[in-house]
Amino acid sequence: MRWIDKLWRSEREFEQDGSTARPRIYDDDLFLVSYPKSGNTWMRFLLANLMRIDLEGFDAEPIDFNSAVQYVPEYELHTDAVDAAARPRILKSHTEYDASFPRVVYLVRDPRDVYVSYYHYLRKRLPEGFTLNDFLQKQDLHPCHWHEHVTGWIDQPNVLTIRYEDMLADTAMQVHNLVAYWRQRGFTDEQIDVAVSRSSFNNMKQIEQSGGRPFRSERHRELSTPFMRSGKAGAWMRHFSEGDHQLLIDRMGEQMARLGYDTEYPSSNLEVVNNAV
Repeated sequence: MRWIDKLWRSEREFEQDGSTARPRIYDDDLFLVSYPKSGNTWMRFLLANLMRIDLEGFDAEPIDFNSAVQYVPEYELHTDAVDAAARPRILKSHTEYDASFPRVVYLVRDPRDVYVSYYHYLRKRLPEGFTLNDFLQKQDLHPCHWHEHVTGWIDQPNVLTIRYEDMLADTAMQVHNLVAYWRQRGFTDEQIDVAVSRSSFNNMKQIEQSGGRPFRSERHRELSTPFMRSGKAGAWMRHFSEGDHQLLIDRMGEQMARLGYDTEYPSSNLEVVNNAV
């Protein structure tokens, strides 16, 4: 197994429910798919809060990192929860392209912000002195590199692509777009607005700080980093040198341009301290 796969699986193994069989997929399933650190957890909270409000009313408790699994389980990890979930289901995944997924919402984020966030997420498990530049040059990231993941998903006919940056600009609109694409459930504007409020970055960060995330052992807790770190668009500019930036553009500039991301290195950024941690 590749070393980065070991890091990823070790970091997340506390979530594994023990079952190893691949759960059955139904035609009315909706898969929420993204490359890691691209907004999948945020959208998961949004939809879980929305479904809980619809089921229990506006007095329902906000979703936390434990209860989110009940409403939007991860297909590859929470197999028992996937099997137990009421249809029609929304299932989370970070997998590379899978033709068996009947309907997919694919979340995409500027890869420069993705790689900064992913690096910080894994930094306690990386070798000592391992820099962001080292991370960018690794060939064995899990599940693959951003451009490979994106290329597999965005041109498929059963995929709706939503950009993280568009979620930041108008969260409620993107939830409306997702629900319209799903076509299995209907929600009111008020329900969506409340779900958006409960799933704000600040609220999610507070939920993580106060309630935490489940860990299998104290060792896992010690090696963890905050899941909710920044959430902003364009934060990569405080971390990338011009060389770092060119490395990514050479590798994935075509996919970035197709998705509307500016591939120029900002001239105002030339004096920024590089690889800030």
